[in-house]
Amino acid sequence: MSDWQQVTEEVQYKFENEGNTFTGIFHGTYVKGSIPQATFTGTGDYHGEEYFINLGRDLDKKLAKVPVDAEVKITRTADLDTGHESGTYMMTFDVQWRRLPKKSSTFIRPQRQTEEPF
Repeated sequence: MSDWQQVTEEVQYKFENEGNTFTGIFHGTYVKGSIPQATFTGTGDYHGEEYFINLGRDLDKKLAKVPVDAEVKITRTADLDTGHESGTYMMTFDVQWRRLPKKSSTFIRPQRQTEEPF
């Protein structure tokens, strides 16, 4: 039996349509190349998997107001016409968050030996 643990790969979550919703524990944002990304551990329907989401301007600004380790619920709400001649649009989102209950970290003090070990 091996004591090695496998590191799971992150899965990219894409908001394909208006109304798509993702829930997860927010771990923070970073920039990969020139693309801002956020990382999460999924909750609800996405429970247990590690995810990243490429961030557009709207979602990046909203997640900047969310504390790390909060649970988030992100819903794609609309596509905003940017007026750019290429016809690109900006996805907009509703972002809700809540603090998770603190896990109790109980420290158990080792018992003193009352007898000599031998």
